[in-house]
Amino acid sequence: MKFWKRENRKGKKGKVFIMEKTFRVKWIKSAIGKPGYQMKTVRGLGFTRLNQVLTLPDQPAIRGMVNCVGNLLEVIESPERE
Repeated sequence: MKFWKRENRKGKKGKVFIMEKTFRVKWIKSAIGKPGYQMKTVRGLGFTRLNQVLTLPDQPAIRGMVNCVGNLLEVIESPERE
């Protein structure tokens, strides 16, 4: 895991954040005519419009939501940044 420190304008030490693994997801198909839970899941992931690309944290709950509406989304492969 990568760590980075945040400093405010006065130079005081801030919180230490842990950089998580992420993956990118694109909303490619409309949820019109699908069951209501699928539209709620897409909105819960943070999508607001079609063809939008989001970078989401790689967590089991997020992966489960993406798996639930996998017919509406596309996972974009991105090269690892070191």
